[in-house]
Amino acid sequence: MKLGFKIGLGFAALLALAAALGILAMINMSTVTTKSVMLEQEYVPEVGIATQIERSAFRTMYAMRGYGLTAEKSFLDNAKENLQALHERLGKAGELGDKSPNLKALKPAVEKVNKAVAEYERITNETVAVNQQIAERWADLSENGTRFMENATTLLNGQKNKMSVEIQANKDAATLQERLDKINLIGDIITTGNMTRAAVLRSRAERQPKYIEDANANFEIIKEKSLTLRKIIRSEEDTKNLSKVEQAADGYKKAMNDFLALWLKNEDIAKKRTEVGNTVTAEAREVSVTGMEGTTKIAADTVASLTTASTVMLVGLIVAVILGCLIAYFITRAITKPIFLGVKFAETVADGDLTKTLDITQKDEIGQL
Repeated sequence: MKLGFKIGLGFAALLALAAALGILAMINMSTVTTKSVMLEQEYVPEVGIATQIERSAFRTMYAMRGYGLTAEKSFLDNAKENLQALHERLGKAGELGDKSPNLKALKPAVEKVNKAVAEYERITNETVAVNQQIAERWADLSENGTRFMENATTLLNGQKNKMSVEIQANKDAATLQERLDKINLIGDIITTGNMTRAAVLRSRAERQPKYIEDANANFEIIKEKSLTLRKIIRSEEDTKNLSKVEQAADGYKKAMNDFLALWLKNEDIAKKRTEVGNTVTAEAREVSVTGMEGTTKIAADTVASLTTASTVMLVGLIVAVILGCLIAYFITRAITKPIFLGVKFAETVADGDLTKTLDITQKDEIGQL
């Protein structure tokens, strides 16, 4: 084996080791690149979209809660804007799920959220319808309450005027007492009506349906007072005015109880709306959490791949150094040992000893020399 071939073989071994290390590094870096692309194009966008969906859902719920409590149109408009944003973000999430083979859980999750959002919109529309009915019943309450007070006041003022006339005419005590009884009964009816209206206002202000429920008993008092009053009134005009008071009281009672029923219905709708809204946010949060878990896993895998690549390179470098030292040692020994033996042999011959022989079996240039 020629000396040049030996040296070339040693360098070839080093080059092969370097190539192997390079290939391993390329494989590891390719894995890192693939995972980085997955992070950039799939998992990070998934987390971002899921977070936006959750935020839009929370904003929609907040606005709808405000609308449910106040019936203010500004809250409803804000809720509709956030619902529109929610649909747009769900559309983006669906597109991401379609083009991302690694986000297998995203598309089913988006379908669940879409289903929950559709239910939420249905309940939202129901809330709008009920709030409109509540506004109508509230208008009926105001109208009947005003008519009640106007007719009762007209009836009361009529009785007061008649009493003034009777006093001036020096009517007997029995007649005056009867007139006073009429005035007191009408006054009781007005007071009870005012108490009922106050109970309705308090109930709405404090959001306590119980005040309205308790106020129903007041109509029995008004009815009882009206029946008593009807027995002692004489004029046709007073009878008509009393009938108008009774009709207004009945109208107010009906409007009040209709208002209460719608209010309670709205409360039930609000509970359902909150439950469905929580489902939407929970599903969005689940997508976000899943995306974060995937992101964390891929980041950990990427770090592991980089660590492995660094370890392989370090070990390979150490092996290359050791192998290089061994190859250098054996090649140097293969060159210097025969030369050293040759020099010793030449010195022996120079001293006149021609009996010595040189035992060299190498077939390379050094052996020939």
